[in-house]
Amino acid sequence: MSSLLVYEFLEKAQYCKDLDELSCLMQKVFNQLGFPMWAYQTEADSYVNQKEPVLVHNFPKKWEEYYIHNNCTEIDPVIKYGGDYLNPFQWSDLTKNLKLSSTELAYQDIANQHGMLDGLAVPIIGAYGKKSMISLSTDINANELPLMLRENRDQIIALSFAFHSIAKDFIKEANQKGDVTNLTAREKECLHWIVYGKTAWEIGMILNISKNTVIFHVENLKRKFNVNNRHHLIVKAICSGISSI
Repeated sequence: MSSLLVYEFLEKAQYCKDLDELSCLMQKVFNQLGFPMWAYQTEADSYVNQKEPVLVHNFPKKWEEYYIHNNCTEIDPVIKYGGDYLNPFQWSDLTKNLKLSSTELAYQDIANQHGMLDGLAVPIIGAYGKKSMISLSTDINANELPLMLRENRDQIIALSFAFHSIAKDFIKEANQKGDVTNLTAREKECLHWIVYGKTAWEIGMILNISKNTVIFHVENLKRKFNVNNRHHLIVKAICSGISSI
């Protein structure tokens, strides 16, 4: 792959209207580079306006629900220890350089079973020390991955920083006006029952999903409506015409 891939991404990114379109474009590029699964997590860039972390990913739904249900952010070595790294690192390097607990090693085994054998994480430090990260996953063996990275590492880093630079502007814009026009079908379902006063557990029973998955969608709704609690979310949802009683 030549550096033209980066220029092509920047050229096409000019025509993206929101974070979803930008993420779809990024997904196609990373797939070309041999990483079919990826995730982007970022915090707000302002110390004044604290928001829930924004998470974009294309990991399988079953893995997402497992991850949320088991609160894997507490045991995922990439998330747990990756924030201490300033430079990109291969996932398997954590196993080599750190003494992982039996729980963390068991988590890695489960991730492997879902096709995530190894990957590359690109930490990004923003204003006020806010941390972001792009994490790419592949089913390529850990011993073979360095050969692939040798050719594409610089491009992946450049693409990651380019994506973050554009994405944070979309996120800032959405936070300012409330990204209420871009709700997923599941978010709309959760919002409907929130307006009717249902708890996360009750919504989970109604929609046949876990309580933690409901909480995940509720946090996304709060971010998109630019609110900090359920009561404000309900008021804003009704006032915007998205939901009604």
